[in-house]
Amino acid sequence: MQPTIHLVDGSGGGRGKSLFTCAMAHYNQVHQYPVQLFDADEAHHYNVKKFYADAIALILSEIEYQDLDQIWNVVERGLISVVNLPAGSHSFVSGWFKRTGLLELTQDSEPIRLVKWFLCNPSPQTLTLFEQSLDDYSSYADRVTHVFVRNLHLATDRQWREFTSTLETAKTAAGKPWQLVFESPQVKVIDFPKFPPYERDRWESLGWSLAEAIAPSDQFHLLERQRIATFLKQFSQAIDATQIWDNVPTKPEVLKRSQAIQLQEKTQPQKASLKGFAPSKSK
Repeated sequence: MQPTIHLVDGSGGGRGKSLFTCAMAHYNQVHQYPVQLFDADEAHHYNVKKFYADAIALILSEIEYQDLDQIWNVVERGLISVVNLPAGSHSFVSGWFKRTGLLELTQDSEPIRLVKWFLCNPSPQTLTLFEQSLDDYSSYADRVTHVFVRNLHLATDRQWREFTSTLETAKTAAGKPWQLVFESPQVKVIDFPKFPPYERDRWESLGWSLAEAIAPSDQFHLLERQRIATFLKQFSQAIDATQIWDNVPTKPEVLKRSQAIQLQEKTQPQKASLKGFAPSKSK
């Protein structure tokens, strides 16, 4: 399995990063992927950890990078890191990557892979910040995938259509047509579906996982659960379309491989001790 780190970032506060990370957590649970969640959104009282208690809280400090090292420690253990970042943390996190040289490392001959999920609204600032992220990781373009996530909740359908239409002729600050940027194999574009507002408010107040929200309970009746399930289905289809999670082994598969390696390592010394031994012939 290629060692991978997923960063959930965006063009500002209130872009839906925490909800997106929770939906990603549900997606990973359904598929049984070996993932460790991290929640660095300290300003919002660790929103993801509220719903998924096994998420690890991270503190981003301008003085020390050591807390971020936990992300790599998890990858070394054979897990995939998924990190919910606070607003305005891009420069700090990209600085960590540069200072540690992490994207130059390999694990079991596999290069480190970074996936940047960039949640946005249809504004000029969105494109400016997205271009900054592309530029900051340009030295490792073959290892970094950017996903431009259009949060449909943040604007009307008409506003998104108009925004998309402007991209057909708009250019980046460097003069490259945005249309070509989004056609790059290292850039994906998806829509983040709308979470029904009434059900979302209830779910947030309960602090449940999304799996609990769609399970039979006295908190959501059948139609409400179906609306949440539809949101999750649409989200799953959008994630599948990126093909980013293709060929990722499940937790049982990873465990099986690990056990096979341990067994092989255990039996190798025994085979070595028997090498060259020939039983004596009976007379």
